[in-house]
Amino acid sequence: MTEKQVRKIAKHKAKMYEINPVTANFGLDYAKKDPEHYVLEYLKEYGGFAPEPSKQDLISINRRYIDELHASLRISSGDKKISLREELVRTSAQTALLQAEVYEQEIKDKLASAKSKVEEHISELSNAAHTLAHNLSSGEVEDLLSELTLSKAWNGGTAASTLASASAYTTKMTEIAGNLNKAADNIVAIDQKGVQIFTNK
Repeated sequence: MTEKQVRKIAKHKAKMYEINPVTANFGLDYAKKDPEHYVLEYLKEYGGFAPEPSKQDLISINRRYIDELHASLRISSGDKKISLREELVRTSAQTALLQAEVYEQEIKDKLASAKSKVEEHISELSNAAHTLAHNLSSGEVEDLLSELTLSKAWNGGTAASTLASASAYTTKMTEIAGNLNKAADNIVAIDQKGVQIFTNK
C-alpha cells in the first residue's frame, strides 16, 4: 500500500481501538491509540511503502472505476443508488481535475522541450559560423550571429500566452471539480427532493 493509504488506515484503527481496562495500568494499550504505532507495524511487516501512482495511472484507474459505477447504478436502487451517484460525481470531479493537471504539465513540457531544441540549433549554428569565420570578414560574422539569438528565434510572448491558457484551463477545471464535489455533498438532499416531487403529484 502507499504511505497515504497506510496512514489513513492507521488513523482509523487508532480511533477505533478501545483500551482494555485489564492491561491499561501497564501502558500496553496506549500505543495502539497512536496512528504511528500501526504505521511502524506495517513497515516492520511489509517493508517500505508502495510508490504513489502517477496522475496518468490515477486517471486510468478512475476511468475503470467510473465504468464499474455506471454498471452498478443500472442494477442498484434506494440508498445504494444514492451512494453510487455520489461516488460517481466525486470520481468524475477528481478525474476532470487530474486530466487538466496532466494537460497543463504536458504543455509546459512540450514548450520547454521546443525551447531547448531552439537553443541547441542556435548553439550549433553559432559554432558553424565561427568555424567559417576565416572565410568571412568580422562584419559578416557579426551579421550572421546577430540573427542567432533566442529572442529572435523564440517567441516568448506566444509561449507565455500558451502557458497562461493552459493554467486558466486548469483553474476552470478546478472550479468545475469543486462544483461537482458540492453537488455530491448535496446529492442525498437532491434525491429526497425528487422523491417528494413524485409523491406529491
